[in-house]
Amino acid sequence: ILAINSGGTLSLSDGPASDLVVNGTLSLNNNGILNGSGTVLVNSSAIFNWSAGTIGGSVSTNISTSATLNITGIGGTATLNNSAPIINSGGTINWTGAGNINCSAAGSNVSISNGGSFLMNATANFTNTSGGIFFITNSSSGSILRNVAGNTTITANVGFVNQGSFTNSLSTSTITIQ
Repeated sequence: ILAINSGGTLSLSDGPASDLVVNGTLSLNNNGILNGSGTVLVNSSAIFNWSAGTIGGSVSTNISTSATLNITGIGGTATLNNSAPIINSGGTINWTGAGNINCSAAGSNVSISNGGSFLMNATANFTNTSGGIFFITNSSSGSILRNVAGNTTITANVGFVNQGSFTNSLSTSTITIQ
């Protein structure tokens, strides 16, 4: 288990020698920072727990098939910041809790690309407080499922592209795209 806790920073440099390969569990906790220009590869059966904190720089986070990214929103907002952090998932993204996913990368392109399963069960929002470009893309192989009561808003400064399946299974659950 590798944990980046409150006030802690892990910086990655560009190049395969400095990439972070996760075969177990990586945790990014409240106010921790994962920063730099390298790649985080969450291998099959591995877990990345993001319970707030910041992914910054131009870090590319790749969630492999059978791997899981848990975004819990415990203790605050999960933030994508600085140059152009990217999350690519072919595995599972579980978003639960009440913490927003926020882009604060002014003038940059930030994206979450789903080609696996995105369980959007948070009662929180996708926000963009920077004026940068923030896109959420569900590819043709991706699926988004929501099965929790409450509302999630994709705010006006966040782009949403759905080429895959999108299921909202509860009448008391709403997703608002502004």
